[in-house]
Order: sequence, then C-alpha cells, then structure tokens
Amino acid sequence: MAQRLETLTAQQQVQDALSDHANASQALLLLTGYSAVLPATTPETPALTAALVETPTWLSNLPSQRLLERFDIRQREEALKASNANIGAARAAFFPSIKLSTSVGLQSDSLRTLFSNGSGTWLFSPQLNLPLFDGGRNQANLDLAHVRQQIAVAEYEKAIQNAFREMAGVLTRRQQALGHVRNEIERVALVQEKVRRLSFELNAGAAELTALLGSTIRIAEADAAGRKSLDELQQNRIDLFRVLRGAEPTTPPQS
Repeated sequence: MAQRLETLTAQQQVQDALSDHANASQALLLLTGYSAVLPATTPETPALTAALVETPTWLSNLPSQRLLERFDIRQREEALKASNANIGAARAAFFPSIKLSTSVGLQSDSLRTLFSNGSGTWLFSPQLNLPLFDGGRNQANLDLAHVRQQIAVAEYEKAIQNAFREMAGVLTRRQQALGHVRNEIERVALVQEKVRRLSFELNAGAAELTALLGSTIRIAEADAAGRKSLDELQQNRIDLFRVLRGAEPTTPPQS
C-alpha cells in the first residue's frame, strides 16, 4: 500500500513538473520563438522578434531637423519672430544640423560629440554670419556677445540644448534596453536547452526530478526578467516620441 502511494505521488510530481514546464515553454515561445518541448525534436533557431527589437524606419539616420517640430522650440522661434528676428539666420547660427541616430537607431557620433564626456557640457559653438534681427545690419548685430543679451535668443539656445540633450539621453537608454533584451533572450535559450537535456535524462532515469523543476523555475524567472526588459524597450519608444514632440520624458526604469 505504501509503495502504491509513493508511486502515485511520484507520478503526480511528474505531471506537475510537465505542467510547469508547459507553462514556462509557452512563455518562452512568446518571448524568443523557442519551443521548450520534451520530445526528441530540435527547435528552430530563434530570431529576435522584429516588432520588438528592430529599428523603426523613422529612427534610422534621424535628422536633427525633426527636433524643430518640438513645441518648445517652435514656441521660442515665435518669440524670436516677435522680436523681428530672422529665423533662418537663428537656425543657421544656433541649431546643429546633424544626424541624431545611426542606421540602426542608436546615438550617432555627431550627437555624442555635442556634449563633453562626464559633465555633459554643451560644446556646440554658434556661428553668427548673418544679421539676426531685421533692420539692424551694423556690426553690433553681428556680434555674438551682443546678440546673446537678447532674452529671446538666450531662451532659444536653451531650448535647443535641452532638445539635443534629451535626445542623447533617450537614445543612450535605447541602446541599454536593447542590450538587456538580447541578454535575457540568450539567458532563456541557455536555460531552455538545459531543461530539454534534463528532460531526456529524466526519461532515461539519469536525472533527478528536482533538477528539472529547478531549471523550469529558472526559465520562468528568466522569462519574467525578459518581459521586464521588453517593457523597458517599449517605454523607451514612447519616450522617443515624447522627446521629438517636446514633452517631458518619463523617468528611466530603475534596475
């Protein structure tokens, strides 16, 4: 009777393990494309899910002119117009014309070199080659120090610096988020491979059930971490839109 009870208990443990494994396998499939099946089959090589990690077309080689669409910059340009300023001259003097991102949607070297390492000081040097204010073509209007005394100009410069600084920050966080996602996908794949190997060994009597259960739990843990990384990447995409529109980006997720 006792032996019969032990057998039933062991069978129930196996069923529970298989059920847990199936749940983890489904989560793994959603995250990576892997199928953690117990039968002796070889899963297809996973690819990074395009909808989650591919570079959006609009983010590839993004021109800095997109920042001119920001509400705060447009507002400062309206203030300059009210002061009879030449907006074309203002943009030529104060607005860096560069590519913000690379072909894969990461921060470009041109954007990175606008700021000093460490302190993040703005390094762009304005070049005022045309009169900024209509009706004033004397040397004073070509003198940068004099022009900066104009409040509207100072606020315009500040808005531009803030826009480029926010873009640099959000693209840096994008690179970090992509790295986290890829690391978690690799981690899940490694644990999935271990689960499959232990499953075969368990069927052959060469592995303990507890080892399989432990690895199954690790798949679930890795899956949860992977989903958190995907959330981080999706939030970053929202922040990209916020930066392009001039809205305040959200606080980056805490590790």
